[in-house]
Amino acid sequence: MYADELLRLDRNLRAAERLAPLLDCICETHREFVVEPFADATITEATPNDPYRPVSRFLELLAESDTFRGFNTTHVVPPGTPGAEDQLFDTDDAEFITVPSVADHFITGEKMADSFERGHLQLRTREALPYGLAIFDERVGVGGYDDETGALRVFVDTDTDGARRWAEGVYEMYRQASEPVSVAGESNDTGTTTSAQSDGATDPDTSADSSGWRVEERDGRERRV
Repeated sequence: MYADELLRLDRNLRAAERLAPLLDCICETHREFVVEPFADATITEATPNDPYRPVSRFLELLAESDTFRGFNTTHVVPPGTPGAEDQLFDTDDAEFITVPSVADHFITGEKMADSFERGHLQLRTREALPYGLAIFDERVGVGGYDDETGALRVFVDTDTDGARRWAEGVYEMYRQASEPVSVAGESNDTGTTTSAQSDGATDPDTSADSSGWRVEERDGRERRV
């Protein structure tokens, strides 16, 4: 038993070292939750010669997936990126949680607005999110952002069962604490009609992470209980 725990500790320490670029982008409250499930993950960092490498990796995985669920603190792809709108959520089954200002930007684009109005893209909003989370058909990923520029600095993805269980639990927790956006309601400045409606789930939810602990979120923070 002690030998197993020591091996697990050693593996997590090595994983934390590999994941340092991501952990540097995530506040201390959330760091412990992304180490063990992503120990052997693919790590894609931005470089001076290719600052959009993490974005390209995200779009590559998105293009290979028929479904998508995730949340993000800012734009997944920088506004104005050539062809970005054609690549984002080109599927009949996508759900995305983001902050209200980003949601407003999404539904001003012609293709995104069409997907939204057809029900192919479900949007939900929340005032604060801890990092970027992406759940594809075969892989799950976590994105770390630059606090000052909002640019995606690193994207880490893996296909392990433990990471998927963790990601689905965390996603559901934040989903229940978010509000849906609908096409019916008050018109915004762009002329697109939108409104945010509460789904009635205001109490913190708990979900199990890959180690069997529960993840509880209160006041925008996760903790193990």
